[in-house]
Amino acid sequence: MQNALRTLVGLSFFSGAVLWVCPEGGARRALKLLCTAVLAAAVLAPIREIDYDFLSLEQARFSSAEAEITSRAAQTQESLKKLLLKENCESYIIDRGRELGLTIHTAAVELRQEEGGEWLPRSVDITADGDEIQREELCKLIADKLGIPAERQVWRTHG
Repeated sequence: MQNALRTLVGLSFFSGAVLWVCPEGGARRALKLLCTAVLAAAVLAPIREIDYDFLSLEQARFSSAEAEITSRAAQTQESLKKLLLKENCESYIIDRGRELGLTIHTAAVELRQEEGGEWLPRSVDITADGDEIQREELCKLIADKLGIPAERQVWRTHG
């Protein structure tokens, strides 16, 4: 690219000098046309020297990078969806437990992935203090609203 620019600058100076020396008339008009054609050829010359093999390699490299970025974005999106579902389920359990009068210390939800790729709550491990009746009510809510049956709910007392 630098060579092409140097050539263009050199030809411009040469054309200017030749036109400065040339007398007015038909010869000067013909020389202007010739100088314009030479400068146009100098501007267009680098285009015919394009390395198409290099461009193909760069295009392949960019396509590969695009595929990798897309894949990472999909993985990140999947991880965020899973994390959000887990946090929402845990918050739901803690909030409903507090509404029922339980003291919920921890609620750890485990998720499973369905065949369609959707994440669903599978089990929960709850550490809480409170009345047995309140626990049973929360256990039923978890089964009804989150789809985690009582047999996959682990209840622990704090302390």
